[in-house]
Amino acid sequence: MEWISVKDKMPEEGVPVLSFGREEIRVDYVVKFEEGEPPFAWACRRCDESLDVTHWMPLPSQPKIEKAKQDEEKIFNKKQNIN
Repeated sequence: MEWISVKDKMPEEGVPVLSFGREEIRVDYVVKFEEGEPPFAWACRRCDESLDVTHWMPLPSQPKIEKAKQDEEKIFNKKQNIN
C-alpha cells in the first residue's frame, strides 16, 4: 500500500485509516463539519491532541484468526522446547 497525500484525496468520513503527520503514525478518522473552516478535522479515539496529517492509507486487513492461532501455537511450542 502507498501513502496518499491529503492534497490528492481524503478518506471517507468516519472510516479508520493510518495517518501520518509530524513524524508520527497513528489510527485516525476524518470528521466533517457542517459549517466553518476547515471543513473537516482528523480525530483519534485515544489521542489528546489533533495531528497535522499530511498523508494517510487504508488499514491493512485483519489476520485470519485460524492462521493466527496456528502461529501462536508454533511460538508456544517453540518456547516449550527451548526450556
